[in-house]
Amino acid sequence: MIARLAKRFQLTGIHIVRRPEQVQKLKSLGYEHVFDSNDASFQSRLVEVCNKFKASIAFDAVGGDLTRRLGLAMPPESRIVVHGALADEPCQIDSKDFFFRDKKLEGFWLSRWIKRKGLLQKLLLAYQVQKLLTNELQTSVHARFPLEDILSALDLYEKQRTEGKVLLVPHRGTH
Repeated sequence: MIARLAKRFQLTGIHIVRRPEQVQKLKSLGYEHVFDSNDASFQSRLVEVCNKFKASIAFDAVGGDLTRRLGLAMPPESRIVVHGALADEPCQIDSKDFFFRDKKLEGFWLSRWIKRKGLLQKLLLAYQVQKLLTNELQTSVHARFPLEDILSALDLYEKQRTEGKVLLVPHRGTH
């Protein structure tokens, strides 16, 4: 989604994934700067591209050690916005990098952010978001499972997280 938004607003995106097949998938969709965080050359390539484009903001949905690696790669006065916890571990940072190079680390949670907006701001945001729903904010659904098959749904999700959402749907009986 962030990759599509960057493309829509003509921003250079640097995209980090966690498997080689995800690199190929994004590159086949036209995204140029895609890196596998498990690749041996990941950190050096990330530093190179962050400096080349003077990357000033990173959106981190993973957390954990990736946050530290982003901090090390980005130029002075940049910021990292953590909006997820896919690593399921605490964010790590090199504190020297943050106070010697004036970097910022912040969290973002949409529901908390939207609560601080006034009615007119919410209406404007709703209008802007509606224009993006058909493409940039579109989410694909990989599979649907009835509630009684929740274990199968969780198993599929664990195996194929990037293929799309796995939805639980209520059983539609004859009652």
